[in-house]
Amino acid sequence: MNHDSRTVRRRVVAAVLTGLALLLSGCGAHYDFVIHDNETADLTYVMWDSSGLSLISRESCTQAKLEKSTPLPKNVEANYTYTSHNGHPACQVTAKSVPLNDLQTDVWTIKHQDGKYVFDLSPEALSKLGKDDSLPSSPSTSAGMKISIAVTFPEEVTKSNGRNDDNKVTWDNVLESPEAPHAEGGDGKFHLQWWMIAAASAVALLVVVGVVVYLLKTRRAKQLAP
Repeated sequence: MNHDSRTVRRRVVAAVLTGLALLLSGCGAHYDFVIHDNETADLTYVMWDSSGLSLISRESCTQAKLEKSTPLPKNVEANYTYTSHNGHPACQVTAKSVPLNDLQTDVWTIKHQDGKYVFDLSPEALSKLGKDDSLPSSPSTSAGMKISIAVTFPEEVTKSNGRNDDNKVTWDNVLESPEAPHAEGGDGKFHLQWWMIAAASAVALLVVVGVVVYLLKTRRAKQLAP
């Protein structure tokens, strides 16, 4: 093979990789988690294609077609709906009232502990969904796809590295974020705090002291009576 043919091949490969980057930059996804106070959660995620290449169609928006790219565990039932996102073809996947134990994956975890729910997500694991190792890849292609995440807790968000709005936290582009998404929020249930117990104990003690003082005064008054 001469030098000219090798040069042409390099240019073709570079053009293909550039095309892949442009292709992925026209795709995106949004994941919406709604956590309930009974240790279940709803998950809706939408994938769209704004490249104009018809990568998403009514025929491709099915569980069978998306088996390799879906982050849902196999035992979770979901509805697949062909729809649109900002005028572009999209596929919406919805799973309702899924027990948290059935929703744990390598991509995200939702835990209930110490009166709160804790959400964690791995951008690295998310970026590998449906990856075909036989295809060439580059940082530009993985960085081109935009993925946003929203999590709604039963009560106000108490801690997160995203954008908080009352009981909801959002990350706009998790693949470009320097930190893995993490959030904590109240579980919507009443929990006794130490200060509540201390206050109740103090009130009870005051009541007991008051009753004892009253009885002593009453007894003394009777003893002093003629």
